[in-house]
Amino acid sequence: MKTHTTIKHVATLLSAAFLLALPGGAAQNFNKTYSYSTGDSNFGASASFNAFDNSIPPTATTVGSYSLTAGGSVRGKIFGGSVTALSGNGTVKVLSTGTGSFTGTLSALGTSVVNVSNRPLPYVSSHYVKQWSASKSIPFSIAFIPFNVTAKVTASVDAFFRVDTTSTTVPGGAVPRVAMTIGPVADLAATASASVGVGVDGFASLSAGASGSLKLGKAALAANATIFPTFPLLTTTRVTTVPLLTAVTFPITRETTALFPTKGANVTVSLTASTSGITGSLAVFAKAELFPFGSKTVSKTIASYSTGPASANLLGPVTYKWF
Repeated sequence: MKTHTTIKHVATLLSAAFLLALPGGAAQNFNKTYSYSTGDSNFGASASFNAFDNSIPPTATTVGSYSLTAGGSVRGKIFGGSVTALSGNGTVKVLSTGTGSFTGTLSALGTSVVNVSNRPLPYVSSHYVKQWSASKSIPFSIAFIPFNVTAKVTASVDAFFRVDTTSTTVPGGAVPRVAMTIGPVADLAATASASVGVGVDGFASLSAGASGSLKLGKAALAANATIFPTFPLLTTTRVTTVPLLTAVTFPITRETTALFPTKGANVTVSLTASTSGITGSLAVFAKAELFPFGSKTVSKTIASYSTGPASANLLGPVTYKWF
């Protein structure tokens, strides 16, 4: 059993594909990738995530935008065979006028489950559960009589693209305060069943079964961004006067303050990748009736793991100027 985590700060093919879609004139603040794997050559999971942003300042004649993009893929492995459990990416775009939209794709086990373009915010994401399975023949022996038990492991992936957004109006006509969390999530688990052929010589009857459950892993990327208007400029004016026609003249200072709104907005961004290691066990057993000696049960463990969750802070929180 092994657990391996690698953080990369270079663009992968995945991020390169995203970058091709950047609008002209967009400024990018960050581009981060992350890869993760857990388990071994028999059972496990691996993930590769990417996130980046781009911003276009508004002008006197055009509306500006800030976009946050996150995506990646997650693979699950049972009995040494791997499949792409989740693959997809999504973008939340917020305009300088305060409106926003979500565009994204998501597939689970090769089946498209999300394919939307410019859906208005807030966008509600749904969960999609898909399954796949693999089998393996496991040799047993009871009372020196050999036979095989077929173990079938069925794995499922709960896949969805998280899109959480909130918007708060700011007085004075400034850009609304917008908070968002986006990113793909995959939760993988496995269970087993077992069967045997009928009519093994030497046994009056022979049956098989399985027990346990296996958490192959959960992998998620949370890209967080909060857009907020530039704070108003607070100015203080001091005026000192000397009163006249008094016995004792002391200077009197008066202070006045005023708020001058400034045009602009900042964005604070953070990226977190979270994973759960592979945990649990799977076993198969065979029960034989040995006439006239009674029954005998033999079991074999086909998987047993125990690794804990982990998380990686890929970025921030760090604040960038939008305009």
